[in-house]
Amino acid sequence: MIAERIDNSDRIYFIGTIDEVMLKIAPNVAVYFLRRNILPNQEIIQEMPDSTLFVLCKNVHEREILPQVKYWLPYVEIVSPDKLQQNFSKI
Repeated sequence: MIAERIDNSDRIYFIGTIDEVMLKIAPNVAVYFLRRNILPNQEIIQEMPDSTLFVLCKNVHEREILPQVKYWLPYVEIVSPDKLQQNFSKI
């Protein structure tokens, strides 16, 4: 079971993960997120007419997401969960 989880995952954390993180990606950087997976367990949920993306990351640790969001500021915004957005505001 554990070996299977390791083989089928592209992340480094297994304890303290967040089930789902929804991110909003601005149109001017959306092409990078469409080209390849920038975020761990990245899944594009919706592409808006203006090219804004909504991306879902499942079973990720905040230490995997927050540095990426910080790197891509101001083009990436945490939509949910609210607690992750609050933790990001403290950085």
